[in-house]
Amino acid sequence: MAEPGCPGSVGPNQPILKSAHQGRIEGEAAAASGPTFDTPSYFWKMGTWFKLPLGYRNPWPAKESTPALTRIEDYKQALAKMPNKGFDPKTGRYNPDLQKRTGIDGIFAFWMPSKRYVERNRYNVTGLRPCEAGRPRPTDRDYVVEFQITWPFLPGSESAGATRVFRAAQERLGEGDRLFGQGGITYEHSLDGPISGSRDYFIYDDDGDLAVKMTCWTLQGIQMAPEPTCSGHIWQRSSDLVLYAMFPADKGQVGVDQLWREPVMAAIGLAKQWRWQGPGNSNE
Repeated sequence: MAEPGCPGSVGPNQPILKSAHQGRIEGEAAAASGPTFDTPSYFWKMGTWFKLPLGYRNPWPAKESTPALTRIEDYKQALAKMPNKGFDPKTGRYNPDLQKRTGIDGIFAFWMPSKRYVERNRYNVTGLRPCEAGRPRPTDRDYVVEFQITWPFLPGSESAGATRVFRAAQERLGEGDRLFGQGGITYEHSLDGPISGSRDYFIYDDDGDLAVKMTCWTLQGIQMAPEPTCSGHIWQRSSDLVLYAMFPADKGQVGVDQLWREPVMAAIGLAKQWRWQGPGNSNE
C-alpha cells in the first residue's frame, strides 16, 4: 500500500533529496549537509569488507557518525570502539575474542524493481511503499526491500549460527515431521500447497543451494496500515551468504507463484556487488 496522502515535504513537486540530512521541517527545505547519498561508504562484517553508496544504509545513520562511514581510516577507528564487531585494530582482521556481544550492525534498503536506494529515513516510515520528494507516487509494482547481512561470504556457513533455522527445518522434515504452521487451520504454509493469503502464512523452500524461510502476514489486509510484510532468513550455500530480509507480503507467495525470488535474488546481487577486497594499500 502506498503511503496515504503523501506529506507535502515529500511530494512529487519537491526537489529530490540528495543527502540524508537535507531534512525538511513543515515543508521548508533545509540546507543539505554531510555526504550525499551517492558518496561511497564502507561496511565491515566479520572480516569481510563492503563498499556501497551511502544511500543504501537505511535507517539513516546519525548525522554526527555519517562522515566517518565514508572515510576508511575514520571507519576503522570507529570499528575498534564497537563491542559487537570484533574488529582488531592491530591486525585489521576479525577476532571473535574481541566481540563482546552481538547486535544489528548494518541495515540496508532498496527499491524494487529499480534497485536504487531509498530517499526516506526508514526510522520514521513504517510502510514499504513510501512517498519520496520529487518522485512519482509508488505503484503496487514498486516496493522497498530491507535486509541485513548476517553471514558475509565466509566458509563454514553450513555450521554457522546464522543457518541454525535451516538445519532445524531440515532435521524435522528429514524425520517426517512438519514445520510450524503446516497442516493447521490458523496458518497457511507453502509446503502445504497454494497460498490464498486469507491467513498469515509461511514460506519454506530449499533447492539445495538457495534456502528461504519466512513468515508473512495475511494479504487480506494489504490496503491497511501497517502494511503486511514477509520477513525471514535467506541462505545461498554456494556463496556462503546469509541474509535477513523484509518486503511486502504481496511479494511473497500468491498461489504457487514464488514472487519472493525476485526481491531475494536482488538482495543477494547487491551484497555481491558491494563486496570489496578491503583497504589494503588503498589511499581511500
